[in-house]
Amino acid sequence: MVTVHTGRELLNGGLLGEPGASYSRLLESCAPTSPGGASQCTGVTVGIAGLGLIGGSLGMALRRAHRHANYDQGNHDSLHVCDVPGHCVAPGRWHVLGHDVAPGVGERALALGAIDEFVPTLGGLAARADILVVAAPTSQVAAVVLEAARYVAPHTVVTDCGSVKAPIIQALSQGLGSDVEFIGGHPMAGAEAQGIDAATPDLFKGARWALSQVPGRPATRLAREKLETLIQAVGAIPVGVEASEHDRAVAFCSHLPYVLAVALALTCCDAGKRTPALELLAARSFWDMTRIARALPEAPLDYCTFNKAYLLQALDGLRGSLDALRNALSGDERDRLCSMASAAREFLITMDYQRCLTPPGS
Repeated sequence: MVTVHTGRELLNGGLLGEPGASYSRLLESCAPTSPGGASQCTGVTVGIAGLGLIGGSLGMALRRAHRHANYDQGNHDSLHVCDVPGHCVAPGRWHVLGHDVAPGVGERALALGAIDEFVPTLGGLAARADILVVAAPTSQVAAVVLEAARYVAPHTVVTDCGSVKAPIIQALSQGLGSDVEFIGGHPMAGAEAQGIDAATPDLFKGARWALSQVPGRPATRLAREKLETLIQAVGAIPVGVEASEHDRAVAFCSHLPYVLAVALALTCCDAGKRTPALELLAARSFWDMTRIARALPEAPLDYCTFNKAYLLQALDGLRGSLDALRNALSGDERDRLCSMASAAREFLITMDYQRCLTPPGS
């Protein structure tokens, strides 16, 4: 059975929260820690390992959320998540650290306003972070998390942005210490352009952000709430989903579209050699369907090969649909073609309706 929890169900409990838990507890007050009764509160330090499109966009979005946060000092105590006794973090007050191994990326991230500070080592980044986000290529995520885990503090929440979850979580379930708070993550957002120069603070606006727990070692409530706060701060919606279900779903709705775009572009490339007018007449439907094939192939091929088993199933399903459409067309079965097209339309309309049931901020 598919176990996916979204929207209000997630925020009020579900996969990432114990039964009856309420996301409103994120806003609970800190106990007074000074003689005058005031709480001692600081901002949240977010460390981002990997400053490409995803990591850079996350940093920009958090820094914008920090700038736009409107604090009423008199009511400041209503905006705290207690971390450890005497130390609380205030959602919206984000301090962004960044690390990247590629030469010049850190300096560019600073110039673009994606980070507040560049940290030259992964260990230095991990040691200072309240939340550590690993935005490395999918095939490198597990190794980066395991290395960073050697330096993180006990209160640090570790997450990732890998496009495939089960292999990462399996590797970490065997190699990660039991004292490390890890929650797998995958923002369902992207673009055909890549790298820090393609980063934008609006990338995650309205996007679902998948969260997957490590079986047998669920994260604490505080860790979940910290991460959910970060996700909502950048305009995204946290969605709890089991790792294997995530991987099967994205094989069909994310990875298959990339392969299909490549196939369509290659088919038209070959046809264009015999039909020069193709390049002149290609219009919006063609560009819409091939947009993602414009991406440099390293990243998409990384996640496609990492999710090969489910992607092959998706390709088999696509081939079946194409065969059915071809047979109906060759047999002049207009009613059958109309039925298949109508079924596709109804499916998409239903998807649109379901997504509207869990709008941002619900």
